[in-house]
Amino acid sequence: MTMEWRSIQYLRAFAVLIVVWHHACEQLTKLAGGVMPAWLDGRAGVDLFFVISGFIMWTTTQARPPDPREFWRRRVIRIVPTYWLFTLLLVAVMAEAPGLFAASHLAASHVILSLLFVPHYHPFEPDRIYPLLSFGWTLNFEMFFYLVFGGALLLRERWRLAAVAGLFVLLVAAGLAHHWHNALAVTFTSPLLLEFVLGLAIGQAITGGWRPRAIPAGALALAGLVGLAGIRHCLGDPSEDLRVLYWGLPAAALVAGAVGLERAIGVARLRLAHLLGDASYAIYLSHLFTLGLLHWLWPRLPLVDRLPGQSFVAAALIASSAGGILAYLAIERPAGQFLRRRHRRPAPVVATAALAP
Repeated sequence: MTMEWRSIQYLRAFAVLIVVWHHACEQLTKLAGGVMPAWLDGRAGVDLFFVISGFIMWTTTQARPPDPREFWRRRVIRIVPTYWLFTLLLVAVMAEAPGLFAASHLAASHVILSLLFVPHYHPFEPDRIYPLLSFGWTLNFEMFFYLVFGGALLLRERWRLAAVAGLFVLLVAAGLAHHWHNALAVTFTSPLLLEFVLGLAIGQAITGGWRPRAIPAGALALAGLVGLAGIRHCLGDPSEDLRVLYWGLPAAALVAGAVGLERAIGVARLRLAHLLGDASYAIYLSHLFTLGLLHWLWPRLPLVDRLPGQSFVAAALIASSAGGILAYLAIERPAGQFLRRRHRRPAPVVATAALAP
């Protein structure tokens, strides 16, 4: 059986909460005209998610036969229903209340390309490669990674990491050399692809028997956490091409240190943190709606003008977590269970009639 990595669950919770924190701070800036805190850029949660994704894909496929179709089926069941639901919910909200958004109408091609995970420039923000549900830009990367890694399952295990890493390095090199403007080319030659490779490499090391001592593992995790918080600010305002260095490498250090520490001394089961990890995908997709509702509601609450600005961020974290957990328990998990049962492959039938005399 595949080992349950509690540290990974907690890191998933941490990653989604700092993303929510970042977007809540943006909303607070609009509400109160404040300044975004400089000590941590919550966008780094995305980089942490990419490294975690690579780690999970490597470790979970070790216990199963190498079957690309089954791998892709599981990924589609895991990703698509919840994403489609929230995308279509956004379509419905925009159709009923277009004044809530900068765009006054919907573009059919924008909706279709978004649902199909095809990177494209936003029709109303032509400098951004965003789907309709803007946070879904990360899923375009995830689905491409799943496509490539699923194909790599056809190779012998010892060649899989090298194959994926080699392809992604070539794509990134091509992107850095040519500076394309096509949305597909920009996305699928991004240095962010290398963050999945970092996660794969950590997974290979762990499944290959890497057993660090507790103190070095803890130091590595701490260094990764400090790096996520501080490296970018030490560099000033670096190019996005360097993101894999200033956020990807610290994220990898944090993941490697956390799982190394868990392997060395174990990690206690924390129910709420574990649940937040389970619900991290639902929280990520749903917090656009939660923050939008809270942004509208907050100025209308009594005595809110006497509260410090940080109270809005705290409320956003609590509300987004609660909403995401509800979406996970009521929608994501039941839908996944239903689809897995519906599309479960039947056990192979042994034909014996031909053996009869």
